Amino acid sequence: MLLSAQHLALRRSRQTILRDASLELHPREVVALIGGNGAGKTTLLEILTGALMPDAGSIHYQAGLPAFWLGYLPDKAPLYPQWRVREFLQTCAQIRGVRDSKTALADAVQRCDLHAVAHKRCGELSHGYRQRVGLAQALIHKPSLLVLDEPTNGLDSDQRLLLRPLLAGLADSCCVLMTSHDWDEVLATAHRVYYLDNGVLQEIPIPRVDSPHLWVACDNTAQAQALPQPTLLDGRFAAFAYDGSDAARQSLWQRLAAYPGICAYYPAYPREAFQEQLNAVAQPVT
Repeated sequence: MLLSAQHLALRRSRQTILRDASLELHPREVVALIGGNGAGKTTLLEILTGALMPDAGSIHYQAGLPAFWLGYLPDKAPLYPQWRVREFLQTCAQIRGVRDSKTALADAVQRCDLHAVAHKRCGELSHGYRQRVGLAQALIHKPSLLVLDEPTNGLDSDQRLLLRPLLAGLADSCCVLMTSHDWDEVLATAHRVYYLDNGVLQEIPIPRVDSPHLWVACDNTAQAQALPQPTLLDGRFAAFAYDGSDAARQSLWQRLAAYPGICAYYPAYPREAFQEQLNAVAQPVT
């Protein structure tokens, strides 16, 4: 376990930001932290990274972490407009004690696909490239935990799709903890999800399948449970495995069409299923 936070509590003025919040982070996973505007997601990140002390609770870190074990990208990338991208990233590596800063620079430029803008000043970059440079500075020293506050904020749909494989691939070498309002991004990249609502932090399970699956929605849970041999059941939603071919998918559609209550088909875990899980755990405002 990389990090374990137990029973965190925080109040500001008359508002409860956190109440008895606990979570765990493990190496090589992407964990998403979601919640409404003002829910306290950024505040929780500050507590987990040591920038803010909670009123109560404890945080335990894995023994033997390097001095610069944390990489952080705030909601606005911390760039110097007059600095060139290459100069900025190499300086970040040196500040964080990277011995071979040139190799680290080359790796970060390659990983974040910055070759086309490495010679440009940061102030000349598009928003999408600024986010990429911000991500590069956060990972250039190969941290054990990479914390990203709304990494896709302000990006258009094409830019988000380009960033998605990069975010997913980061878990090959570290733990990624990110906040996001983009549920499609969360469902595409996160292994686990925590939901912060009215001070209460809860883990929301996301079914994961590695092979091709067809998801279906039924009118109710009983109808989903009556379907033949689903791989996964999630309330009124069910998943069925197939070999990935068009013919197999068509055959599966035809077989399922004989059963009553199916109202929709999906190529991946449905956003609607995720929404229903959130609705089930939403906290009343107090």
